[in-house]
Amino acid sequence: MGKASEAQLRAQTKYEKKNVSQVCLKYVTKNNQEILDKLNSVPSKADYVRQLILQDLEREKKEANNK
Repeated sequence: MGKASEAQLRAQTKYEKKNVSQVCLKYVTKNNQEILDKLNSVPSKADYVRQLILQDLEREKKEANNK
């Protein structure tokens, strides 16, 4: 594939401004090496974190329904 045209880059930027959120996480390596190792072992950090959050939300819903 060739380089993207100026129009494609503008369209991509516009789409991302409207539809994409970015989250940056900082960890002190010394205290969180096990967490960082796990994140580095998965194919997609974003998908892994998303799945964990979805599982947590589902658990919270179940707990709320059991009250």
